Amino acid sequence: MRKLSSILPYFVFVTVVTAFYMHFTFNYMKYFDIGVNDGTRLMDVFLTRTPVVLFFQVAALFFLDKFISRRLNQWRIRLNIMGAFAVVCIVFWGFSIYSQGITREGGFLQFLGYYFLGLEPGRIPSG
Repeated sequence: MRKLSSILPYFVFVTVVTAFYMHFTFNYMKYFDIGVNDGTRLMDVFLTRTPVVLFFQVAALFFLDKFISRRLNQWRIRLNIMGAFAVVCIVFWGFSIYSQGITREGGFLQFLGYYFLGLEPGRIPSG
């Protein structure tokens, strides 16, 4: 039972980060018009991209935890969380390089404005 309680925070974090990754990736694909329609994009995110992220997150957490538990036990949770987040960023970066869509002016920075600020595609926040 002790082992389960030590794994639970990682499981919750991986679930939350993976859900964010799925939503962010879907909107990225929609913004840059990658795929045929929303159904195809959603299937690509669920069937191709999410399993890769989950696999690499679990593998990274396993190896980081083995390495950290012997040397840096007081930083264990923080370093595992940073490792899981880094894996999500690296996999997103890899898939975004692999995916080709229509190019919009401003590229990724304008996508961030679209995603986080709700701006229209191609708009830059003023001032």
